[in-house]
Amino acid sequence: MWAATAADAMVGRILDALEKSPYAKNTIVVLWSDNGYHLGEKFA
Repeated sequence: MWAATAADAMVGRILDALEKSPYAKNTIVVLWSDNGYHLGEKFA
């Protein structure tokens, strides 16, 4: 559970900084996740 909380806090910091920057209106933020290790290499 702690990892999700830490990730949420870091994404929040990034989005807050982006909002204050001149790039806020023309930046797309993409979050990518996987529910296993090594992006899909489970049970390999």
